[in-house]
Amino acid sequence: MSRFAKNGENFDVIFADPPYELGWGKEFPELFEANGDVLADGGVIIFEHSCREKVGVVDPERWESEDRAYGGTVLTFYRRKTD
Repeated sequence: MSRFAKNGENFDVIFADPPYELGWGKEFPELFEANGDVLADGGVIIFEHSCREKVGVVDPERWESEDRAYGGTVLTFYRRKTD
């Protein structure tokens, strides 16, 4: 459990812009799946990455994702699915 979750904190928007092409494309989805409890209900995680970078797969039963490309940059939006 993350420090934020332990303190009862959560966020409506989480924006991540790690350095391009250093492996974060694969690692970031794993990180937020393991720490998704810091995302508020109805919140969104936005991951900025290079169009040349492969992004890891998230559990499609738990998460919706959408990519928006702007030149060589892609913003991937993740939202937790609700029942």
